[in-house]
Amino acid sequence: MSAPSLPTLNPGHHAPGTTTRLTVGTYGHSVTARPANRTRHPWLTTATYDPQLKQWTATVEPGFVNAQAPVFRATIKTQKAADNPWGINPLTGKKFFSDDVFNHLQPGPDENVDVPLYLTPNIPLDFRNIGWDGDPKYPVPQFFLTLGAAKPPPRPSLNDVLSGKADPNHTPPPPANLRLLRACDLWLHQPRLALTSTISLQPGAALGISNVTQTLGFASPAPSDTLQLIEGTYVPDTQAPNPLDGDYTEPNFDQILVSTVYLLSPPNFPVGSPLDGQWTPYVRHNLFWNLSWAQPTFRFQPQQADTGIEALGFLGLGTAALAFNFLSAGINDTLSQALNILNANSLAGAFWTCTGGGHDSTVTLATTTPVTAPQLGPNIYTNLAKTLAAQRAKQLSVQLDPPFPYTAQGFPASYLAS
Repeated sequence: MSAPSLPTLNPGHHAPGTTTRLTVGTYGHSVTARPANRTRHPWLTTATYDPQLKQWTATVEPGFVNAQAPVFRATIKTQKAADNPWGINPLTGKKFFSDDVFNHLQPGPDENVDVPLYLTPNIPLDFRNIGWDGDPKYPVPQFFLTLGAAKPPPRPSLNDVLSGKADPNHTPPPPANLRLLRACDLWLHQPRLALTSTISLQPGAALGISNVTQTLGFASPAPSDTLQLIEGTYVPDTQAPNPLDGDYTEPNFDQILVSTVYLLSPPNFPVGSPLDGQWTPYVRHNLFWNLSWAQPTFRFQPQQADTGIEALGFLGLGTAALAFNFLSAGINDTLSQALNILNANSLAGAFWTCTGGGHDSTVTLATTTPVTAPQLGPNIYTNLAKTLAAQRAKQLSVQLDPPFPYTAQGFPASYLAS
């Protein structure tokens, strides 16, 4: 008995698409969906529009910090509104906390709930305006300027407004085919110990002698604070401590940007248009790999600072003024030393890629200048090299993320100090 022949496709059948796989077997054909070719790296952010909620949401591929998955913290009411899939226990097929033993627990709709990223929570996004109708302090990437977005219009100076040369309420007409732009950030929040400092100034018994005391301590984060993912407008902490405040406490958390979700409108959308499904989402990532995190070791050594100013040599008229000036200079020097002590003993932690980092393929053309055609000369080999370089530059200019293997967070070399 001969083996059955394999069936063949007749000309009327369609070929498999780019996202499907066709398998020919003994008894027929099997069509299955193929996974996307895109690398699903940690922290990969995907933005979608929910027509029922009429809201843009995002999901983040689970990434880990010290082998711990961050959570997304929100209220039960907002999580139910987002129709998150985490409500069903994948092990039992029932809703979480649906057994009788949990009947005595009746959380309210405004109670917070922490959803780990591996449960794929839908994260509602709060966008800010950038570009033509946005705040000038938010830069517009060249990537979107090439696609039709525009920078905010120049504002008249205060002198022109006061002199009547410019009307502060006048808005110039938008450029032709303007596309509006919105942005929302996602970042990691890591609680930690914080350094505290108390400065006390006590006048001495002799003329111009002052005692300055600096007391360092620790402040713990709130017990409910945890490693979490936050959405909104990311504002990095760049403010230097001010010892003149007397009591100073540095932030008791570390943060790092994960990604930024952009929405680009169709051309000629009116200002103030709702964020519906007609907007096109784009994502620019800052993280691509799992992370490690640690704080520096506290190694404060007490220092003796001589701030006493002898003013006994200044006799007669103006003695008080001279003593006061010298005393102020001495105190300022001491406060400068106190600031240096704060910076040297800060407990601010650092994130780094587990492999130690070392790779950097940052796309510069996407955020600087647009790509222009190369100037060709008589040498065909030079022309070919310039043409290939221009094609590569054009390819990089139309993407927000660097090519694989992406970028890594470097390890802080200061942690290696003994």
